[in-house]
This record gives sequence, structure tokens and C-alpha cells, in this order.
Amino acid sequence: MRGRLLGSITLGAIVAAIIVIYDDQANHAALVASAARNHSTVMASLASGFTAITLVAGLVVFVAATVRARRRGRAEREWQPGPGRRRSRAGAGR
Repeated sequence: MRGRLLGSITLGAIVAAIIVIYDDQANHAALVASAARNHSTVMASLASGFTAITLVAGLVVFVAATVRARRRGRAEREWQPGPGRRRSRAGAGR
């Protein structure tokens, strides 16, 4: 589970980095105007967006991976062969 969580957060960070880089390049003028209105910086807006996207994307990936792992485990338990046939001990005392 620890590896699944780490992988999910890493994948979320990658997705967030791609989205934030794209947003910075495509909407830089709008970000500057918004930052000027809110007495903030563009970097602060991008950092908060990166953090939020990382957490949301990581959570979505983690839940999907957990559901997939549970279904795989359940399917393996259902398809395992049961214990072998027991032999009768009728002739054991001879």
C-alpha cells in the first residue's frame, strides 16, 4: 500500500506539472492580471494550483489502483482450486 500511495502521488505530481506548465505558457497574461488584482504573485497562483492538482490527481489514481488491486485479489481467491478430494479411510485398517 505504501508503494501504491507513493506511485499515485508521483503520478499526480507529473500530471500537475504538465498542467501548470501548459497553463503558465498559454494563459500567462491572464495569470498576471489576476495576480495584480488579488495582490498576489503568479508564482503563488501556480504553486497553489500545482498543490491542488497533485493532491486531487494522486487521490484519483490511488483510489483507482486500490479498487483494481482489490478486484484482482478477489478474482484470484474465487478462481483458486479448492482442497483436493479426501480419500476414504474405509480400507485403512486392513
